[in-house]
Amino acid sequence: MVTYWSFILNERDFEKYCANLKANCVAKLSYQGVNIPGYINVRERVAYFYNPQGRETIVKRSGFSVLKNDGKLEWKEFSKGNPIPPNALPANPNLKYNRLYFGSLNLPNEVLYGPVLDNGTCHIPINETIGTSTTPDAILVKIAPCMLFDQFLPWLTRRGQRQTQIA
Repeated sequence: MVTYWSFILNERDFEKYCANLKANCVAKLSYQGVNIPGYINVRERVAYFYNPQGRETIVKRSGFSVLKNDGKLEWKEFSKGNPIPPNALPANPNLKYNRLYFGSLNLPNEVLYGPVLDNGTCHIPINETIGTSTTPDAILVKIAPCMLFDQFLPWLTRRGQRQTQIA
């Protein structure tokens, strides 16, 4: 399953991308060899990333990627004490430990995003100097192939009609 990312090369790309943006969106930054989850803040027209290792907020307007969801990802509710879902989208799939995942925090008028550690702690950058460590409301997960019925099980159709699945 492929997840698509679109790279924001320069300020012009950033402004073009933000022109039609209605809500904050998921982004990732490659920083010191590690991909760090973050987001574009649509109101402030900047992208925020929190580096858990350096305990710093990074603000960018270019040089990062934005998520292009092809319908194969969704947000799964997350509660404190639960393990990271096995189908969570890792920011660093090739790392064995400290992979970082994408978490969301639902506020009254917007959703913020940030990196989730293996222990379930999510670091959400709010602005250049303020951030919060919390349990995320949800974690970005890959939809299981069996849920993509038409794409995964095409042989269950006969003469253009879907066969009923018997449970």
